[in-house]
Amino acid sequence: MREESLKKVALLIVDDRPENLLSLEAVLEAPDREIVRAHSGNEALSLTLKHDFALVLLDVQMPGMDGFETAQLMRGLEKTRGVPIIFVSAINKEQTFVFRGYEAGAVDYLFKPLEPHILQGKVNVFLDLYRQREAKKQLLAELERSNQELQDFAHMTSHDLKAPLRSVRFSLQMLREDFAPALAEEGTEYLDTMDRSVKRMQTLIDDLLDYAKVANSPHTFATVDLNQIIEDVLVDLHPQLQAADAQVQVASLPTVRGDQTQLTRLFQNLIGNAVKYRRTKVTPRINITVAGHPGEPYRIAIEDNGMGFDNQHAERIFQPFQRLVPKSKLEGSGIGLAICKKIVTHHGGDIQAVGRPDEGAVFTVSLPQPR
Repeated sequence: MREESLKKVALLIVDDRPENLLSLEAVLEAPDREIVRAHSGNEALSLTLKHDFALVLLDVQMPGMDGFETAQLMRGLEKTRGVPIIFVSAINKEQTFVFRGYEAGAVDYLFKPLEPHILQGKVNVFLDLYRQREAKKQLLAELERSNQELQDFAHMTSHDLKAPLRSVRFSLQMLREDFAPALAEEGTEYLDTMDRSVKRMQTLIDDLLDYAKVANSPHTFATVDLNQIIEDVLVDLHPQLQAADAQVQVASLPTVRGDQTQLTRLFQNLIGNAVKYRRTKVTPRINITVAGHPGEPYRIAIEDNGMGFDNQHAERIFQPFQRLVPKSKLEGSGIGLAICKKIVTHHGGDIQAVGRPDEGAVFTVSLPQPR
């Protein structure tokens, strides 16, 4: 038998008359249930703060604090706000009382005398929902632990891999400085090849670490002005843009809710790629626009006149290590667009690409409008 099937689920029954509590307990008693009694609304509130109840069966007519007031107070507390409440009444059967019960937060309103089979059926539904929610919470907690372990592993691995790479780069530098005159042209080419390979490996490690960070980072969102993001990105990419004589046009962009660091990385990758994958002897032109009706996601489009790509590969380019241009022609880790996909998904949005071979491409980022 599974461990979760042995764990008891707690129910709270509330009534000021002991005989009513006894009859309810007789109907609901089961090996997988723990039934807790309360004789008043005050006692019920106190118990709900001490225990985690899957369901509360609450008598309407009680001296002092009645069931409606008890339910409203439960709905006002963070711990008990989501606990389902079934009202039980022998007197208040008019529609006005039933409506008042639902307004107070009840999920059902039953009349005495209770039919045991109906009561059991309703209770079973809510207990099953509770077990499903608890199983989901446990699964999410396990996933969070696994993600954290994965991120810790990525950090440790990147550190362990970078250390020997730094040693190799230092050795290559010493060889170049101390023995360059003694090396033939072919030897110098070998050094250049090794140096490029080391740089590519360092880039790959950094990109893999960034990919792991995006996949596992928590939601730390704030109000972000995309105009400022693009301005900062263009400053960072200025040497690259200037070398390619690239022309960038930017429309007035909106404000969104997001992680500033991740959104900066997103547009760095997209604008950087627009310059990187340019056509020979063609001045790169990048146009950044925005569209979106009220209530719909913003659609920020980054359009270029570069190499483009065959549209049948539109989904593939967002997968890690998928490259449409050989490494021999253009350097890269093959993770940049996968990071973009992760960032946009992390923000509750979407990213799509449309390519035209030898004409250019359009990458459209959809981000939710702030509420």
